[in-house]
Amino acid sequence: MRVKDVLEFGGLAGARIVAGRGGLDNLVETVSVLEVTETQNTQFIFENQLLISALYSVKDDIVSQLDMIEGLYKSKCAGIVICHLEFWLKSIDKSVIDLCDKLGFPLILAASDTAYTDIIIPINDRLLKIYSERQNYSLEIQSKLIELIIANNDIQDICNFISHASNGSVVILDINNKIVATKKISKNNIKKIEKFCIDNFNRINEEHRSSLSTVACLEGNEYIIQPIVSGLEYFGLMVVEGHVGTSEASS
Repeated sequence: MRVKDVLEFGGLAGARIVAGRGGLDNLVETVSVLEVTETQNTQFIFENQLLISALYSVKDDIVSQLDMIEGLYKSKCAGIVICHLEFWLKSIDKSVIDLCDKLGFPLILAASDTAYTDIIIPINDRLLKIYSERQNYSLEIQSKLIELIIANNDIQDICNFISHASNGSVVILDINNKIVATKKISKNNIKKIEKFCIDNFNRINEEHRSSLSTVACLEGNEYIIQPIVSGLEYFGLMVVEGHVGTSEASS
């Protein structure tokens, strides 16, 4: 799900994009409240997280507001939603707007009477649906893939089959993270996928244990990455262009 998608339902339907339109395609994987704005402590700030705040603690400190935006951007957060404008924070300073535009960091203004729960609950419900669909999709693809491998099908034939079944591009990497088969994907994106898989190998395998797959957003395209595992045997990685979680119902 992208930042632009959360503006279409729940408490953010009709919210105003104040700045940072260049980041509306940022991925949203979690949503949380930010009231402690000292972003040097990143323990509770996560990549692809949409944050909600009234900015009470920095309402009179524009320098701290700018530092906060810089910190959230460096932490690769999805964006920030400002609530209850005029109740605590009287206005959004032009320097903050300019910085968000420069960074492409979405700054969203919710209606003044919108409660945090009006935003959080619908987004979490949608995310749970996406994760459930993605997990089922990963299980189906993994099961079919193992069947094809056990049947000693040619690796390119397997890649072609998965591409046809998913109606998207596919990359398969071996146990050394070397690409052994591709379908419907440009050479430029192949290199980016290979680099991502090498740089994030530990993360991919950690997330496989909890959610079966990892989602990567590369050049505006979403890819589902999952280890190819049967029992204790590891065969490599499969990368499939993400269709689950990109439609209106699951985006």
